[in-house]
Amino acid sequence: MSGLRIAPLSPGEVRVVPYPSGRPPRRSILVVDDGGEVRAYWNVCAHLPIPLDGGSGAVERDDAGRLVCSTHGAAYVPRTGACEVGPCVGAHLLPVPVERREDALVLRVDLSS
Repeated sequence: MSGLRIAPLSPGEVRVVPYPSGRPPRRSILVVDDGGEVRAYWNVCAHLPIPLDGGSGAVERDDAGRLVCSTHGAAYVPRTGACEVGPCVGAHLLPVPVERREDALVLRVDLSS
């Protein structure tokens, strides 16, 4: 498991972090500030193995604050990664452990699974 350091997020921010050494489709990570709690997930839709951002680098939120797949409209709860709307209801985004450090966030990337 390796650590990827990134700058802290702004309140409510969703950031797509490239991870080019990952195996497809795990080539980027979504990092979300969810009311002060930071969560991270592989940027891969649970419906089909494509990026939620569609390669744009930006993930939209719906009116309920869920993360929305730009291709299929699947909507995920940031706190749990669970799909609540769309073609994969009940499925989950794959989490990436994240640690807060003084000046950074550290994503603990595990490519063995």
